[in-house]
Amino acid sequence: MFLFDLKTKSDIWKYEKEVRITGTNFSFNKDLINFIKLAPGIITDVYIGINITQKDIDEVVKVAKVLSPDIAIFKMQADYTLFNLVPDELVFK
Repeated sequence: MFLFDLKTKSDIWKYEKEVRITGTNFSFNKDLINFIKLAPGIITDVYIGINITQKDIDEVVKVAKVLSPDIAIFKMQADYTLFNLVPDELVFK
């Protein structure tokens, strides 16, 4: 049931043109290249969850920057006044 929820998206949100890549224990080679072949620059944004650990943020950033150095990475933050999640862009120097 959990995987079904991760892979299912309501038609209401189809305008987002979102692609979800999920999995566990992905194996990367020494150059951080995964078994999933993607054209350079095809991933433009990465949104990470509100409860992610700093260790996992660091891993996501490391891999994302190898795939596309100019990729935008957002961490979701809670907006308790609107009961909503709001993306906050992470800035790297």
